Amino acid sequence: MLEVKSTNKGMLIPRMTGAQRLAIPAPANGLMVFDTDSSAFAGFTGTGWVLFSPYASVSNRIADADGDTWIHTQTGGADGDSLVFHLGDAGGTGTTEMVLVKNFSNIARLELPDERENTFVGQHSGEHTGQGYYNVGLGANALHANIAGWGNTALGSNALRLNTSGEYNTAVGREALHNNKLGKGNVAIGTGALYKADWNFTVAVGDSALFNFFNDAPGVTAVGSKAGFSNATGSYNTFIGAEAGYATNSGAYNTFLGFQSGHSNTIGTYNTFLGQSAGFTNTVGKDNTAVGSEALLVNTTGERNTAVGRQAMLSNAIGVQNTALGWHALHSNTGSNNTGVGSSALASMIFC
Repeated sequence: MLEVKSTNKGMLIPRMTGAQRLAIPAPANGLMVFDTDSSAFAGFTGTGWVLFSPYASVSNRIADADGDTWIHTQTGGADGDSLVFHLGDAGGTGTTEMVLVKNFSNIARLELPDERENTFVGQHSGEHTGQGYYNVGLGANALHANIAGWGNTALGSNALRLNTSGEYNTAVGREALHNNKLGKGNVAIGTGALYKADWNFTVAVGDSALFNFFNDAPGVTAVGSKAGFSNATGSYNTFIGAEAGYATNSGAYNTFLGFQSGHSNTIGTYNTFLGQSAGFTNTVGKDNTAVGSEALLVNTTGERNTAVGRQAMLSNAIGVQNTALGWHALHSNTGSNNTGVGSSALASMIFC
């Protein structure tokens, strides 16, 4: 037995960093050291290291068994009262990952320190990010696959989930821009907006807006629930209104403004439909202009028609090169090369 007595001296056991402690080869059961990173005694139990009660000066700390992860309170100084979280790393020293502190107005705020200025909150959010800077992911799996992408904002579960190196995208809503990997400068706001897209500088606002939009289709903008839902490859289209241009697939250079305007258009090009259900049934017709509620409502293949006024050329389906200006003008027309100007002009006439 060994007994050591003193009233003015103590026993000093080996001191080392957490990394040095973890690097001790085959530590003996009962081995004791002092961990300078954790400011605590550590003992080896035969299966792992255990931190003992630390000095009184750090009694405000809760640590895991190997001492590389801990929580402690901090008071006074420039930081004021705060709760600091350290998470373990390969060096076994722990790095500051989260700080709960009050601001100058005594309101609680949460800090997530990151030298790359990334912020991720949610299960698996930003899980693979290593090189990217200035990203924000909020929601389960938001920016989950991101590796090197910069300046992305993903708010909602699975928003920008598959993004790897795409930059400066904004996705707000569940599964918005879900499939984007390399695309940049896109804006998707709404559940499933731009879900399949992996392209650049495309705007979709509304649930499932441009849901099926894919690649190689520049200049497309959709605003409204399911606006441009089926647009896959159509270029330079603008859809504004719920279900505007809903069925458009490869049709290009179209402008549809109003609830369900151009709803059934699939491959029609260079059409302009303004008003509720204007050009609703148009499928392949091209170079048509319809301004007014239900103008050119049932047009399917007719081309180069101009209808201005509510229900102008309502019944035209396949007629071409007609001009109708006024309420119900050419309302019942089904023929071609006709002109009606004025309210109800030639409304009941059926031309061949």
